[in-house]
Amino acid sequence: MYLLSTILLLLISNSNCYNVLVYIPAFGKSHVNHMFRISEIIQEAGHEVTILYPPIDSRLANYAEKFPKVVTLVPNETVEDTVKAHSKTQKNYWVNDGNSVFGLLKSLKSLNKVYSAGCQNVIQNDTLTKEMKDQKFDLLVGETFDYCYAGLKKMYGIKTHVSIFSSTPFFTLLKLYGLTFEISMFPEMPNPVNPKEMTFWNRLNNIISYWAMNQFVYTTMDEQNALFDDKLGKGVINVRQVVKESSFYFVNSDPLVDLPRPTLYKIVDIAGLTVRKPKPLDVFFDNTLNSRTKTVLISFGTNLRTCEMPEPMKQSFLKAITAFSNVTFIVKYEIDDDFGKGIENLVLSKFVPQVDLLADKRLTGFLTHSGLNSIREASTYGKPLLLMPIFRDQGANAVMVENLKWGTIIQKNEAYDSEKLIKSLHKLIYDESLATNATLVSRMIQNKPTNVTETFIKHFEFAAQFGQLRNLNMEGNSMYFYEYYMIDVGLFLIFCFVIFSTLVIYVFKQIITVLTILMSYFITKRKVE
Repeated sequence: MYLLSTILLLLISNSNCYNVLVYIPAFGKSHVNHMFRISEIIQEAGHEVTILYPPIDSRLANYAEKFPKVVTLVPNETVEDTVKAHSKTQKNYWVNDGNSVFGLLKSLKSLNKVYSAGCQNVIQNDTLTKEMKDQKFDLLVGETFDYCYAGLKKMYGIKTHVSIFSSTPFFTLLKLYGLTFEISMFPEMPNPVNPKEMTFWNRLNNIISYWAMNQFVYTTMDEQNALFDDKLGKGVINVRQVVKESSFYFVNSDPLVDLPRPTLYKIVDIAGLTVRKPKPLDVFFDNTLNSRTKTVLISFGTNLRTCEMPEPMKQSFLKAITAFSNVTFIVKYEIDDDFGKGIENLVLSKFVPQVDLLADKRLTGFLTHSGLNSIREASTYGKPLLLMPIFRDQGANAVMVENLKWGTIIQKNEAYDSEKLIKSLHKLIYDESLATNATLVSRMIQNKPTNVTETFIKHFEFAAQFGQLRNLNMEGNSMYFYEYYMIDVGLFLIFCFVIFSTLVIYVFKQIITVLTILMSYFITKRKVE
């Protein structure tokens, strides 16, 4: 399968071999996985790829060994301190309201400090800068979560770049590329509601959510821009402008699955690109799936540890699991302790081959934290979901699944109630409509009219060949507020209407006055006669 994939990529690639730099900060395992896989796909298409992998999270250091050409650095104390501080906030997601606007903003501000510390570590390394300049890269790839790559583009003398986003894009990011629409039309990321339910309060919350995401995106950009100002001088690099000038913006979005939204030719949907092909299960998991007729996988991703779940919630899960003695539950659990000891239908594992399990027909359903990569994998292989969003975009992701009726939602605070959890699990396991809809979604994805790998490579190579594509830019990203909402035109029309109305009223009054005088004259004249 790997050989066939490589041959396909080589066939769709043009004859030019481009020298590519991919900037991947070592933070956020799902983001790192996504970007490393994209790097592999570019390399498999016949291009020379170098990954710049600044160290942030030491637990992800081993990724440097997974790719032929990786440039990394020595971490410094500032980076390590910011990571430790951010890790404390992540651990609290089990109890904090990570889906609220202000809870999200607090988390993102902490994340901003992590990325800025990592960026500064790269900028200050003059030896690295010289090495990167000497490579004479044709194209730079970076993700719009850490905007350091935008400054490095000019610092390293790279003419062309494309941007990636490993999640579905939110309004603030889309606006950077000129795609604007009324925020009443589409829920912003921290506002997990269905667009069909944009009530007054939901729209009010959407305005607050939009403000919060603006704060995060532009604060991160401006703080990282300040790092380049300190190094190169003020005004040499404009991070916002560089991000806007991306030749293409590749987003982890799928119009067949996601909530509908407007788009541009510059914004390219590549959902499913990084979903890997399943491998045969090992003996342990194969036997586990054979042990009962139904099996449910429970995993909360790479950033949340099930072992850190609050004890009352753990007990609620154990009660729910014991209520389904004829169902096997595979739970990703990271440490060895007494959790679930003696429960026969509970299987704990520090590592679960998630894709391999989701692709197996013996797996009945998947209880997930609603991370986008997990949703993409489940949609590809047609598994119904029980969604328990914890923080950030997960609430919006859950609504996206519920909208197509191949999953159902249980809120984090509801999971403390074992009866509610049992009811939700029963629906996941026995509601045939969820499985039917999940299968339909999978079939649509498998039979798309376009090949996502070919789409990505052809757009990528087009950008490398033609550079910055100004003809794809929309003016929405540079219009003033009064221009976008046509306030000046509206005021002009109101002014014209007032002037016209005033003239009409004046003329009407004059006519009435003249008529009154004439009538008075004729009446007086008749009396005299």
